[in-house]
Amino acid sequence: NYYPICNDTENHMAVHHHTDAGALTVLYQDDHVTSLQVYREKEDKWYFIPPCEDTFVINVGDMIQVWSNDVYKAPLHRVQANASHERYSAPFFYNP
Repeated sequence: NYYPICNDTENHMAVHHHTDAGALTVLYQDDHVTSLQVYREKEDKWYFIPPCEDTFVINVGDMIQVWSNDVYKAPLHRVQANASHERYSAPFFYNP
């Protein structure tokens, strides 16, 4: 995915909040741009997930949440627009 620079980050999201529908998502994100956020319901707060060089982010999806009877929760997440850097990411969705 390509996310261009956005000068109005208060009114625009790169990707609106959602959970992933499938089983797992494997995400490779740009090493130099922090835009991915995850929501923690207990604190009612969004947290940035900083990229770590040469790593992947693994998200549990809705299927795993259902299969595990809510033992594993699909995280609510979003991508914040960035005013100073464009961003690239490469998701792989495992949807059996």
